[in-house]
Amino acid sequence: MLTAKKNRKKWFFKAGHKKYQPKCKRECTFESHVEEGKWKRLKHDDFNLVARRRTDGTYHLPDSNGNQGSTKLLRPTAVPRKSICDVQTDPLDCSMPVRMRDMVSMWNTALTSHVNCNPDCHRQESKFDLRPYRQLLVYSFEVYCARCGFVHTKTKCYRVVPSSGPGRKAAAVNKGAVTALLDTTIGATQFQRVVCGMDMVSPHLTSLQRITNKVGGELVVYNHRDMRIKARAVANAIKMRGVTDERVNVQVDGRYNSQTYGRRGEMGLSATQVVSFTREDNTDYKFCIDMVVLDKLCSTAQWLKGRGYNVRCPDHAGCSSNFNAADTMTEKELGKRTAENLAMQNILVNHVTTDGDAGAAQGIQEYTRNCINPNMTVTRLPDRSHLGAVQVRHCRKAEFTDSMFAHFESKAQANRAKNLLGRDIQYRCAVIVQNLYKISNNVSSMTESYTSAIQAAITCYGGDCSRCTYNIDACNGKPGNDWWSKSTFFRGSGQPRSGF
Repeated sequence: MLTAKKNRKKWFFKAGHKKYQPKCKRECTFESHVEEGKWKRLKHDDFNLVARRRTDGTYHLPDSNGNQGSTKLLRPTAVPRKSICDVQTDPLDCSMPVRMRDMVSMWNTALTSHVNCNPDCHRQESKFDLRPYRQLLVYSFEVYCARCGFVHTKTKCYRVVPSSGPGRKAAAVNKGAVTALLDTTIGATQFQRVVCGMDMVSPHLTSLQRITNKVGGELVVYNHRDMRIKARAVANAIKMRGVTDERVNVQVDGRYNSQTYGRRGEMGLSATQVVSFTREDNTDYKFCIDMVVLDKLCSTAQWLKGRGYNVRCPDHAGCSSNFNAADTMTEKELGKRTAENLAMQNILVNHVTTDGDAGAAQGIQEYTRNCINPNMTVTRLPDRSHLGAVQVRHCRKAEFTDSMFAHFESKAQANRAKNLLGRDIQYRCAVIVQNLYKISNNVSSMTESYTSAIQAAITCYGGDCSRCTYNIDACNGKPGNDWWSKSTFFRGSGQPRSGF
């Protein structure tokens, strides 16, 4: 273990302390040379009201026209930022989670011990009190007598989590609260506000983050174990159906910490972390059966490189990353690792549903052919949400005739009508597919009905509703019950009822 500790010099200056000069062996303070009466130093809040900050960081005192005022102000002393935990509160005056059975047992044992130890004090008026010891949210107590000085053994008034390791056992309330916190979108600071709103002493931020890191690591282990159990359950359910093809159908998508795009299929140059989730499509539960995380961040490597050691991630001891920092993160790599994790459980993939620019299906296909069976094929299926977005983009880029949007006064209004037309086509196609699925959930019969439904929709957009069927394309041609009256996009676009 490499450690480095710098010894601070005696004349190391800290804010709020007097400066120490070793040469003259005396302490001195800084004196202000500002003349009295010409400069003013306001309080921090008053200074923020009077002065205005420029973009370069300086302050000025302008009027409504921007002219500079004649007042001369000094910058106020920086106000230390106070935390919620800085408020001095007596824990005995606040609410606290206490296990009442342990509290009653503590008082009974303390009173019995007090009688046995000091019978003379017990005959008089005893003055009992509690001395609390906090552990994040819960407390241990000591019962003591202010008259005779009797002190009872410290008692835990909470349930502990059993563990085989040495040291103090964690409280079940603390771990349960942090576990619930990790399942929400709020952070540690907002959790402190919630605790304060419950009339309880807020836990310290450092202690809260320490137990959050510990519980977070345990949750990762539990989640991976749960995903393996569910993946095995899905595979067994497919075998019980008696089908010939026992492969699973999955949906894969990834998320990464970068807002820049290099090109389609890549995560971007600034991506350092990416996570991929895999969900099965063979049951109605839609279980998450795998998760892959790629990470380039490693604090140990940064610490070692700052001290002159040439290390490479992820090939050194204590490395927290699992991906080379010089390589580009792609969803194809995520697909390879997903297929590898599922293959270790004897689970193979048949269909992969991804968005248009994802390469997860290609990664699963490549791993399956290279490591399992060179003749096995993995089929990629597009999802409906991205197909609808593609429909809107194609309608926006399509070249229409000049007379189609000639009644709009400006080009901006015509472009807006094109966008609304694409969104309306997207919504109508979804309605047609949904209605056909209600009539017959057989894919072959639905495919035969697609042609007539599409032709009816095209003529409906042209103003002729004679071929429309209400049970399929939600239009019967009657005013007030046709598609032109129901469509929210047409009502907002200003398109006339006569059609395109």
